[in-house]
Amino acid sequence: MDVTTVILADQSGPSLSPLSDGIGVAMLPLLGKPLLVHTIEDLAQAGLREVLVVAGSFTRAISRCLGDGRRWGMNIKVVEGRGDESWSDHPLLVVRADIVRQPLVGAFLELASQAVEGRMRALANGQECGIDLWRPGVAGVAEIHLDEACRVVDGFPAFHLANMEALDGRFSGLLIDGRAIVDEDGDELIAGRGSRVDAKSLTRGRAYVGAFTRIASTSRLLGHVVIGQGVVIEPGTRIENSIILPGTYVGADLDVRGAIVAPGRLIAADTGIITEIADPFLLGRVASSKEDEPLRKLFGKISDWTARAVS
Repeated sequence: MDVTTVILADQSGPSLSPLSDGIGVAMLPLLGKPLLVHTIEDLAQAGLREVLVVAGSFTRAISRCLGDGRRWGMNIKVVEGRGDESWSDHPLLVVRADIVRQPLVGAFLELASQAVEGRMRALANGQECGIDLWRPGVAGVAEIHLDEACRVVDGFPAFHLANMEALDGRFSGLLIDGRAIVDEDGDELIAGRGSRVDAKSLTRGRAYVGAFTRIASTSRLLGHVVIGQGVVIEPGTRIENSIILPGTYVGADLDVRGAIVAPGRLIAADTGIITEIADPFLLGRVASSKEDEPLRKLFGKISDWTARAVS
């Protein structure tokens, strides 16, 4: 189907502040990638090559992350406002980037091509999943039901749960970077490029460890744990059912449970209560070094949003 594709990535997400400040919800990470990148990969798998991204006040950060789209074999243009471009006369596919979903755009378009209504919206297990197709000049509305999973990221609990569910495989089909290690007890560790982590650190669960992260061998990961790029975790620390955001330094002998952790901040995943941590030796920011620079350049497109996401 010949469509004009628009991604809405301008959601500010005040309920996710300060994590979303300056970058928006679409740039928050899900298993090592911004939500927006997972959306882009879904479109690429569906064979779509021309994409317009509406970024609002986050245009600079999103442009630096996506570039021109050639690494996905796409042509991506980032604009600030929803009125900055005149839409074509082709059918218009509109996709929200603040929703985690299984790759389903291809299946949606295939079913939509058989419909006669002017507007079609996708429902994943009965829930609106932020995918709409509009045909100019055609009346009627239809719902296309898909047996897939999705979750709107509209607050700290949803952001935490989406990462835990993704780690558990609920959103099957997502492209996750890293090498999977499964031990004899069924515990699974996904380790990103250049990460340093002992598989024995994981106990009774699953963990994702981002690129160039260093975890002391005496630290313990329990339940479901998602750790971003460039994180340092010192000896004796216990992390359970938590997210550690990119670039965070976690000091020794800490006990972190059910939390979202950023430099200087500990956020309770269930209540969203934010505790400011002033001591940088407890929760600080990882300082980059010159010897790390060649490695960081490999992730140049990601490093910009990483630095902003934890500020």
